[in-house]
Amino acid sequence: MNNTNKNSCERKVFSERDKLLLISLVDSYKHILENKKTDATNVEKKNGAWKEITDLYNANDVCPRTDKQLRKLRENLKQRTRKIDSEMRKDSQLQSERNASQAFIEVTDAQSNMGDIDQDKPEIKKKQDTTKAKKSMVNGQPNGNNTSENFITPQKKRKRPSVCGTIQQEHP
Repeated sequence: MNNTNKNSCERKVFSERDKLLLISLVDSYKHILENKKTDATNVEKKNGAWKEITDLYNANDVCPRTDKQLRKLRENLKQRTRKIDSEMRKDSQLQSERNASQAFIEVTDAQSNMGDIDQDKPEIKKKQDTTKAKKSMVNGQPNGNNTSENFITPQKKRKRPSVCGTIQQEHP
C-alpha cells in the first residue's frame, strides 16, 4: 500500500509552493550549480549540492522527489523564464517601434498642418552651385561645348627624384 502511494506521488504535478521551495533552495547553492567548469571535482560538487537540495526539499511537508525530478523541474522553470523574458523583450521592442512610428505620423501631420502658416514666410534660397558655370567658361567666355579640352587647368610642376633620394623640383 505504501508503494502505490509512492507511485502516485511521483506522477503528481508540482504545486506553486513546491516550485517556490525548490527555487529558494537552489538560490543557496547557485554558486555551485551555475559554475561552468565540468572537471571531476566540480561535477562531484554539483552532484553533492543536488543531493543536499533533494534532502532539504524532501524534509519539508511535500511529496518526496528524486534529484533527477528536481533537476528537470529547475531546467523547465529556467526555460520558461527565458521564453517569457524573450517575449517581453520582443513586445517592448514592438511597442517602442509603434511609439516611434506614431510619433513620426504625428510630426508629419503637424508639419502638413503648418503648411498653411509657412506660405506667408519668405522662402530661403539655396546658394547656387557656380562650379558648372565656371567650368563651361573658356577664357572668360561661355562655351556651349563642355568637352575636357575646353577646360582651363593649371599645369602642374613635375617632380623628379634626385640621385641622393631627395625630391627636386624641375623648373618649367
